[in-house]
Amino acid sequence: MLHPDLDSLRSQYNQVLDELEAGNLSYDDALSSVQAMSVVDGGGFVWLIDTATGGFLRAVPGEIPQEADPSEFVAARIPSAGSSPWASQQDLLRPPATPRARDERQAPSQFEDDDADDSPSSMMRRRQAQQRPSSSATQIAGRLRSVKLPPLLDRNKRLLGIVLTLALVFVVFSRFSKEAPDPTIVSDVPASTSLVPATLPVETVPTLPLETVPTTTPAPLPLPTDDELASLKLALLSGERAQVAAVVLEEASPKRVALYTARYFGYNATGLQIELAAPVLEKKRAFVSVSLVDSLSGETLATRKVRLRRDDDGRWRFATLIDFES
Repeated sequence: MLHPDLDSLRSQYNQVLDELEAGNLSYDDALSSVQAMSVVDGGGFVWLIDTATGGFLRAVPGEIPQEADPSEFVAARIPSAGSSPWASQQDLLRPPATPRARDERQAPSQFEDDDADDSPSSMMRRRQAQQRPSSSATQIAGRLRSVKLPPLLDRNKRLLGIVLTLALVFVVFSRFSKEAPDPTIVSDVPASTSLVPATLPVETVPTLPLETVPTTTPAPLPLPTDDELASLKLALLSGERAQVAAVVLEEASPKRVALYTARYFGYNATGLQIELAAPVLEKKRAFVSVSLVDSLSGETLATRKVRLRRDDDGRWRFATLIDFES
């Protein structure tokens, strides 16, 4: 059963198709109207109608829509008692988190262990690294005083020395940050502490794409298959009113369905065969030519072009009852 929001979206789509068939809308206007229709579910996903197949599409805002099953529509939830009245509204408008966002939130935890290194050996290395720039800066300043520079640089000798000193400090600290940690840090870890949690993000990264693979079925074909057409033909010739009504989208009265059921059954019983040609796609709509052929003479008595439409359950059906005698 469709959610009321999706049912309303489907009704709007059918209204546009009816206006297009009646000639009240051009194809471009109808296409733009369908593309502008959308609803947002409780999970923050945007739902649209596929203009090519008439199925449903779902997407995170800003991403390419993908075909989805209507059962995946998330209903909006009423906030629980005592919660902030605006909290649930923000949750409904916030798009779902993607795997990339989760990875970015987990990344800082991998560097927090490195910053927590306060062992004596590490502190000594840092102190020695801080003392190196000062001695190097003194040597550079002494060399600069003994070098004859052009007038422009000579007037800015002090500024040049500061720039070179800062560049040297940057290089020293860059190399220090790339050095491997001291192996003795492992001995400072308590016996009850395990290093496994620190390696879990690395081990689980390959499995993340498997969890985010969509489980929706492939997009339906734009035209019915030969087996589906054969099933429609058998239902017309069955002589059963329920089967004839089931393969037609038109809301016909029981009397009209009974008369057309008798016609189709009588055609077949008296040697008049109903033959269906290969379906064609015109302006993204499916059509099929249905002919009434005399099996004795091979003469085609009548041919009608009928539109094929897919219902909410994904089954192909005739748009209207086929009238060969009009």
